[in-house]
Amino acid sequence: MAEQQIDPVYSYEPKIKRQDFPKDFMFGVGTSAYQIEGAWNADGKGLHIWDCYALRHPEYIADGSNGCVTVDFYHKIKEDVQLLKKMGVKYFRFSISWSRILPGGKVSMGKNLEGINFYNKLIDELKDNEIEPFVTLFHWDLPNALEEEYMGFLSSKIVEDFVNYAEICFWEFGDRVKHWVTLNEPYRFTYGGYVEGSFAPGRGGKDQDGDPETEPYLVAYNLLNAHAAAYRKYQEDFKDAQKGQVGITLDTNFFKPYRGKDHTNDVKAVEYALDFMLGWFMEPLTSGNWPKNIQKFAVAPSLHHPDGRSLKQFTDEEKKKLIQSYDFLGINYYTASYARYVESSGLSKGFLTDCHYKASGQDPQGKNIGEPAFEGSWVYLCADELVDLLHYIKKTYKFDKYIVITENGDDDDDDDDDKKKEEKVKYSGKTYEEVRDDAFRLKYIKRHLDAIKRVNSHRLFTKPLVMGYFVWSFTDSYEWSSGYTIRFGMNYVDYNNNLLRYPKNSVFWFKKFLSEDKLRGTQKRSLTNVVDEEDGADESNGAPVKPEQAIEVVQKLKKAKT
Repeated sequence: MAEQQIDPVYSYEPKIKRQDFPKDFMFGVGTSAYQIEGAWNADGKGLHIWDCYALRHPEYIADGSNGCVTVDFYHKIKEDVQLLKKMGVKYFRFSISWSRILPGGKVSMGKNLEGINFYNKLIDELKDNEIEPFVTLFHWDLPNALEEEYMGFLSSKIVEDFVNYAEICFWEFGDRVKHWVTLNEPYRFTYGGYVEGSFAPGRGGKDQDGDPETEPYLVAYNLLNAHAAAYRKYQEDFKDAQKGQVGITLDTNFFKPYRGKDHTNDVKAVEYALDFMLGWFMEPLTSGNWPKNIQKFAVAPSLHHPDGRSLKQFTDEEKKKLIQSYDFLGINYYTASYARYVESSGLSKGFLTDCHYKASGQDPQGKNIGEPAFEGSWVYLCADELVDLLHYIKKTYKFDKYIVITENGDDDDDDDDDKKKEEKVKYSGKTYEEVRDDAFRLKYIKRHLDAIKRVNSHRLFTKPLVMGYFVWSFTDSYEWSSGYTIRFGMNYVDYNNNLLRYPKNSVFWFKKFLSEDKLRGTQKRSLTNVVDEEDGADESNGAPVKPEQAIEVVQKLKKAKT
């Protein structure tokens, strides 16, 4: 076992209270459509790329599962909104499933009124309970019809279709939604889907289609243009009437030199890591150009392009739309990593060679960069590094808007049987009693809130830099290629008993933190399971659809009835 390295700042209990943050600071919890909704083929919804990826390739998912049912949020809106209300959160971040609104991905194929009604009901239920919706337009679930028609984000055709989809959402929901995120984690979508092939659409990995030497850069180019076009559409046609704000959410770690600050190459590796993870998208949003390190390495000769590669550059018109195309910046921050310089020789094999670094959670002596959520977790407690990251963004990009931490959380290991994991056997996971005392999550949340407090009180800042914090996630859910083997939820979901929700201990602290003033002199009420008797009779036991079940994965498109 690696020796655990704990930063000195974690030797004390941070004293934080709600009053340490601005009155209009946004506290909430987050989710995404494919991870929680279920109802994968209900009420006119079309297939998206994750439907197809998980069903066609269960071997790519840790436990062979899928998100066809997941936690069935689609049928449990009222119960879950009541749970949110009891938690005391005032903001709920969720994503809209593009293929639930446009089954064929395009306006010309017709919109699905039942899908629109679903999100209307959700938004109204939230508003009725004094919870503000914080809505993401794209959280990786591209309509499969567009993937099959023109290969999705590999084509510039995606820009027009994304803007049309965004326009429908602005029109249908913008009277009540005042915070929009165009794209969630474009880096992770691109890296997982086109470099490793571990995410949909499954390109670039071993024995997969794709070209990791060129495709990731083209996808990033189209993602950014789609974002910018949607942002400008809102500014031109909706901003004056709806008074909302539109941002983008980027994910990044903070990085430290693997062999220390005196190791020149590893210091350079930190620069490469930040450029290839954060700067890949942040620099174009700032200057309209790719980071210089990407411009240098992404055009180098590669195995299948020995004469060199071309890197798509933004036109003057695209730059005009792209630069500063956000009202706020979402940052998903989970952990920090060491960056070790990797020397490349010969022809590049693609993105993994181009970036010239390798990330690690341990230094050369095997010491962890921070306390791990559990042995083997990729999440280390590195709250001080969030402070460093926020200062880096402020300085490097001359940032003068505000940041929302749109995701921050840790995972619980759902099973200790490594043999079952290796054999990809479906298992029931840990019981509520085994995970309810989520002490690490509570410590993790407190430390990161303290980090934000320190950043906002910096003597050189004339206004708070961070104005929102969302814990990931609201409930346990489907965790992409990890399936159900890990749990990020503040609320436990019993997958074997009607998907009942139970609050973990972190919920009680968060509720108390958010409602300090209201609790003074009043009787405190404990959270209870939000389950109606009708739900107890639900025929679905919450078990994910098994891969071996016969399911026809063929896109069938129908125009919505008008």
